[in-house]
Order: sequence, then structure tokens, then C-alpha cells
Amino acid sequence: MIDVLPVRTPTLPPATHTNIYRVGRCVFDVASPYPDEQARTLAWVLESPVPVDTIVLTHHHADHVGGAEALRTELRRRDVPARILAHADSRLPFTLDGTLADGEVIATGDPAHPRLTPLHTPGHADGHLVFLADDGDVICGDLVAGIGTILVAPPEGHLETYLDSLRRLLPVARRLYPAHGPDLPGPETLAMYLAHRAMRTEQVRAALLGMRAEGLTVTALSVAERVYAGVPGVEFGIAAMQVAGILVWLEEETTGNPAKEA
Repeated sequence: MIDVLPVRTPTLPPATHTNIYRVGRCVFDVASPYPDEQARTLAWVLESPVPVDTIVLTHHHADHVGGAEALRTELRRRDVPARILAHADSRLPFTLDGTLADGEVIATGDPAHPRLTPLHTPGHADGHLVFLADDGDVICGDLVAGIGTILVAPPEGHLETYLDSLRRLLPVARRLYPAHGPDLPGPETLAMYLAHRAMRTEQVRAALLGMRAEGLTVTALSVAERVYAGVPGVEFGIAAMQVAGILVWLEEETTGNPAKEA
């Protein structure tokens, strides 16, 4: 089964926690840098009915990896040969014990999900992986969120690459287990994300044309202030980062530049 432990992390609002998932011998996104949360994580890991020896990271962002090295150290102190695995493109402040490639099967030792297949799904982050079970359950990191939305901000974030990653999951995902918020229905959520990004892109395109026609200075922030005006609780600094990604995509569409390499 897929067990979850939300831990407090320094993540982007509106999220305040990151979900750690446990499937058999594997734990995913050991996230918190805070000692109290690391202690809670260790206790939860040690309670597992299948001894945990593999720490898997969906990507390298700080709110997904902040407790990984501490957990590896604590398990090794207990004579568990713990290892940390991630995609080769991940940029981490500690040494990996191995890398995971697209399509490489992980044996979990869990009766309900005996194997998980990593799929390379960049766009939000280089080296981003999701983990697909045979029944269509997906541990999906920051591909989608159960609270808020996913930031796709240049230079690492790339909108067209991110949309391709969403499309890749659409035919195979039954249920999504994101890093932030509750689990979600797969096809409906992915279709909604694709439609939402298309809607926002058209809003940015219209704002851009209107501001140019009015002779206004165009920046990611000024466009965000027009597009997100009236959206409750919006943080315009974060919205501007999102808009910057859309502006890059519109420029690529105009110039015909190829999408970012996956």
C-alpha cells in the first residue's frame, strides 16, 4: 500500500508540508530539514512492516530532499545499508548511491505495489521522476499538486516540456499521489491541468497584446498583475515567475525555437 506522512517543509505557499510516501522498502521525498520532523520521519520509517532501505527522490528541490541525508545516516547507524536514489540530472547537496533511469523497475517488496517504474517527467525540474505502479497509481512529486498549482519557472522550468510530461501520464495514471496535498484522480486532474495552462497562456497572450497596444511597459510582473487581478490570495511575485515561463513559451512559439531538451 501507499502510506503517507506529511512533514513541515520550507515550501512555496499555499502549501506548508511535503508528503513522504512509503511503499514497501522504499520511501519517497524525505523532505524536511527540521530536526523534530526528521525524528518523526525516522520513527515512521522504523514502524514499516517491510524494513526500509531505499530513499527515492522525485527531484532535487529543497522541499523534497531536506531530510534524505539525515535519514540515510540514521538507518546506517542501525546497520541498515540505506541508499539514496534519484535521476542523474538531479543536483543534490549530497552524494547519491545510485541513479534511476526512465523505465527502470524498482522492486518494493510491497504486496499491493510490488514494483514501481520511474518515468522521466521534466518541465518543473530537471531530472524530475514520477513512479508508476502496475495498477496506475503514481507517486508524482511536483507534476501536480493537491493544494495550489505547480510553478514552472525559467530557467529550469520549461512550459512545453512540462505539458509533454502531463500528456505522457494522461493515458496511464489512475490515481496521483502528489508531494503537496491529498491524492487526486489521474485522468481528470491531468486534463484539468492541461486545460488550465492553456487558459492561462491565452490570458497572458491577450494581456501582452493589450499592454503593447496601450504603450505600457511589459514585464513578467506587470503582466501577472493584469492576468491575476482579482484572484484571491495571489502572491504576485510567484505569479510573475509563472508568467515568465509562459512568456518564454510564447517567444519560442513565435521564433520556432525547439523545446528544452528532456
